[in-house]
Amino acid sequence: MMFTKKRLGAGVGLGLSLAISVGVGSWGAVPAFATTTDETLNSVSAATPETIANAAVVPTAVASENAIHSTVGRVDVTIPVDPAAGITLDADGRSVSIGLPFTPDASSAKVEQEGVVSYDNNNGSTTVPVVQTDGSVQINTVIDNAAAPTRYEYPITLPAFANLTAVPDGSVNITDAAGAAFASIAAPWAKGANGSKVATRYEISGTSLIQIVEHNVRGTVYPVVADPTVSYLWWGVAYKLSNSETRDLAANFGPAYFINAVCGFTGPAAPICALAVNIRLWTWQKPVNDAARQGRCAQLNYPYGSGPALWNVTNERC
Repeated sequence: MMFTKKRLGAGVGLGLSLAISVGVGSWGAVPAFATTTDETLNSVSAATPETIANAAVVPTAVASENAIHSTVGRVDVTIPVDPAAGITLDADGRSVSIGLPFTPDASSAKVEQEGVVSYDNNNGSTTVPVVQTDGSVQINTVIDNAAAPTRYEYPITLPAFANLTAVPDGSVNITDAAGAAFASIAAPWAKGANGSKVATRYEISGTSLIQIVEHNVRGTVYPVVADPTVSYLWWGVAYKLSNSETRDLAANFGPAYFINAVCGFTGPAAPICALAVNIRLWTWQKPVNDAARQGRCAQLNYPYGSGPALWNVTNERC
């Protein structure tokens, strides 16, 4: 049994999601005009309705250096007018900067709605960052046609000790000098407008995360959506199970199985995890069962410096 471990850095409350949405049409159709603002927003909304529904209501304008510069939750979010400046997330003294693709040729930000801007990359793709109500940022890319790029590179500025490390399941961990993961980027996925899967994968070059989306093949129905994620939380550590692991846990729910299956992944906190299981296990059964039934993923959470009474399990999107 393999768990996708998400260990999130101390004191940090940052989140990033990268999503790719390929514009309306079918393989081989190259539109005469670029996607309009309404079409861009509609493409994102159609691909992941919750993204636009959960957009933060924050001041959004392009009259100064930054289109968005707001504190959402405990995260300071900065989205620039000039795409070359990159997106910055700051929380509790730790900062992560995410570069955007195609910045030498991309146009300045345009306001889509509060909390949402777009950058026309002038190559058949548009980058659309969306600030979420939890302080995370989802970076969507709307691809108009099969002639658009298949390679999207996001240079990530990390702390000096950190590295991007590939995981066999397709995800990427952000690891410290000892190789321990303190954040993770979920395995990428991609699907066409008809729900069919589109091949996608990550490549790592230094501290740049590159997503390859093989959308330009015959039979692709646009839009295609791909969604890798990376997040940091200020409150503590989270271990997210895969959906299959969640189903296994639901089917074998009990103290011994939970301790053997989960607590080993909490490292030095394993004894506290075992104590938390014995104290709180039966309050966790419903979110585990609900997640298994709904095709979602159970996540074990423990706040920094807390005792087992504050540990909990939540039902999360995988």
